[in-house]
Amino acid sequence: MRWWVETTDLTGSGDEPVELTVDAATSLDALAAVAGPASGASSSLELLGDGLRAVDRRGQRRYVVLPASSPDPLASWLESDGSDEPPPSYEVVISRDHDPTSSLPLTYRERGLRVASTASPEGVANLLWGLLDELRRGVADRPPGKVFELAAFSGALGGAGARAGEPAVAEERGAVDERADDDAQGSASEPDPDPADPAAQSEPDRSELPPPRVTLSYRDWRQEAALTFAGAPPQRFLVADEAFSDE
Repeated sequence: MRWWVETTDLTGSGDEPVELTVDAATSLDALAAVAGPASGASSSLELLGDGLRAVDRRGQRRYVVLPASSPDPLASWLESDGSDEPPPSYEVVISRDHDPTSSLPLTYRERGLRVASTASPEGVANLLWGLLDELRRGVADRPPGKVFELAAFSGALGGAGARAGEPAVAEERGAVDERADDDAQGSASEPDPDPADPAAQSEPDRSELPPPRVTLSYRDWRQEAALTFAGAPPQRFLVADEAFSDE
């Protein structure tokens, strides 16, 4: 069987990922052919349908192994007009908000979602698009200068925290507003925290998260969103911010 293998350098060198095709009986055999026979023992493995994703922290490499005949998820999503796959259940693992201040006049919303590894890439993309719409509507009255960063990671859902595919961001936004009110009452004279400061907001250890399966980013001054599937270049879509101005 023929396999497509992408190798990404995690050292920060800026090198482009290397793509190869390998003939092997299994995805593990294809990984061993590219990364070496001991690669499985030193890597964390995640199943991707018939393929796998491996992160070799010792060698600082990430490998994505897929059947060479696997359809391109972006092409499949575009061909179906994004409407065929329902969004999967998910858990919120990253949630960061920032509202404009004198030192940083931007509205910033970041969400990281955990989805099951069996969720289709097309369904995950639909989930992120729905979440982007909800977040944009929630800040439609804010001045220009809005940044949205969304990502979906594979992993086991915890059960109680899992949500159905319809994003419920109003609940999260209310919790953020409540925390902001408490902070204002407790320390009104303190300066606004810098959202770029890791100590300013509580986050999970991102080194424990796998590479995202799908990401979606949007800047209102560009009026375009960038949708990226793992192992593929971003696809850009025109998204006019005025669509929400009258709601």
